[in-house]
Amino acid sequence: MRMRSLVLLLALPACGVSPAQPPPEPIPVPFVVSDYYSPDGFFGDGETRGQVELVKSCPGRAPGAQGDCYTITYRPGVKRFAGIFWQHPHNNWGDRTGHRVAPGATRVTLQARGQAGQRNGQLISIGGGQKDSQPFHDDFQLEEVSVALTEAWAPQQIPFRGMTYVGGVIGAFLVSLKAPDDDAPVTFYLDDIRWVP
Repeated sequence: MRMRSLVLLLALPACGVSPAQPPPEPIPVPFVVSDYYSPDGFFGDGETRGQVELVKSCPGRAPGAQGDCYTITYRPGVKRFAGIFWQHPHNNWGDRTGHRVAPGATRVTLQARGQAGQRNGQLISIGGGQKDSQPFHDDFQLEEVSVALTEAWAPQQIPFRGMTYVGGVIGAFLVSLKAPDDDAPVTFYLDDIRWVP
């Protein structure tokens, strides 16, 4: 009897627990990118471990920010550029479809800044849409916007310019940069990444 009671007690914590359910689709707009997509599509020098480091925290967040804040450090390598896609599912280079997203988004917005004490004016590029992956890919690819980083948070946006995404979204956001001429590591911060009307 004591053994049976022990077995029942051990089993109780599992009662009513179910695996995480995927979000209902289509995902309504607006939405916070980090709620549905993860930054694990590393490319360029980012394909080599240790060349690009991403940490989900920042030394100080943008006012009113939602979702994850990211500290990204790039150590230049042989390819001389690096980038990251925010993807769904994790590490999806076209072997699976992405999320279905409701119509109505017209731009991606975010906040960006450089590291204090680092050279001002370091350029990064921001965009969205993973059009080159196979066999599945996004129907759209947003024109990348070049951003000159400063030490203060600055709002940025990437317009859709009439592009639609009815086939689903694998890569909701991307950031990339070229190696600086002096090969010095570059650290920058991204916050509050959203799809908005």
